[in-house]
Amino acid sequence: MQTIRRLYLYAVAFLSLEVVLWGIIGLLRSFVDGNQRTGSAVRLAESLSLVLVGLPVFLLHFWLAQRSAARDTGERSARVRAIFLYGTLLATLLPAMFNLLAIINRSLLSIFDSSPGQALVGGNQTGMENLIAIGINLLAAGFIFLILKADWQKPIHGNAFVESRRLFRLLWLVIGLALIVYGLRQVLQFVLGLIGNNGQGSQAALPNGLSLLLIGLPLWFAVSRLVQRSLSDPAERRSFLRLITTYSLAFAGLSTLLISTGIIFESLLRALLGAGPGLIELLEEIR
Repeated sequence: MQTIRRLYLYAVAFLSLEVVLWGIIGLLRSFVDGNQRTGSAVRLAESLSLVLVGLPVFLLHFWLAQRSAARDTGERSARVRAIFLYGTLLATLLPAMFNLLAIINRSLLSIFDSSPGQALVGGNQTGMENLIAIGINLLAAGFIFLILKADWQKPIHGNAFVESRRLFRLLWLVIGLALIVYGLRQVLQFVLGLIGNNGQGSQAALPNGLSLLLIGLPLWFAVSRLVQRSLSDPAERRSFLRLITTYSLAFAGLSTLLISTGIIFESLLRALLGAGPGLIELLEEIR
C-alpha cells in the first residue's frame, strides 16, 4: 500500500513539475518574442494555463512526499524517492545541456558562414529562448540538488540512493561518450567529404561536430573522473551495473569497429579487383 502511494505521489510530482517548468519557460519566451504578437499571445495563454494548473498540483503532492520523508526514515530511504530525485535532476540538466549545445552549435555555424538552421538542435530557436530554458531548468536542478544533499546528510537505510546515484553517473558517462563519438563522426565526414567531393565537404558537418565535442569532452572527462574516484569504495568496484555498462560499451564499440572495418575493406577490395567505383566514388562510399 505504501509503495503504491509513493508511486502516485512522486509520479504526479514529477509530471506536474515538468508541466510547470515548461509553462514558465514558454511564458518567459512569449515576453521576449515581440515579432509575432498573435503567436506570442497564444503561447502566453497556453503557458499560463500550464503554470496555473501544474503549480498547485506539484506543491500539494511534493509537500505530502516531503512530509512523509521528514517523519519516517523508511520513506526518506525509499527507492521510489531516490529514483524521483535523481530522475528529476537528470530531466532538468539534460534540457539545459541541449540548449547550451544549441547556442554553441548556431554560433559555430555562423563563424563557418553556414545557416543556423543546419544546427543539430535548436536551429529555429534564438539565443534568448535557449538561455531562458537553461536558467529555469538549472534553478529546478539546484532545488532538487539541495533536497538530495539534505537527504544524504541524514540517516538512510538500504542501497536505493547509492544505486540511483550510480545509475545517474553512468547515464551521464554514456551521454558524454555518445556526444564525443557522434561529434568525431561529423568531423570525419567533413574531412572525407573534402577529399571525395572535389574539396567541397559538408560545411555544416564540421561546426556541428565541434559543438558536440565541446559539450561531450568536458562532460565525459568530469564524470569519468568522478566515477574513477568512487572506485575507492569496494562496493562500487563490485557493482554489477558498472560492470554491465563497461562491458556493454566495449562490446558496442568493438562490434561497430568490426562491422565498419569490414565494409571499408570490402569496398577497397572491390576497387582493387576492378569491380568497384572510381577513387572519388570510393571515398564517398567509405565516408
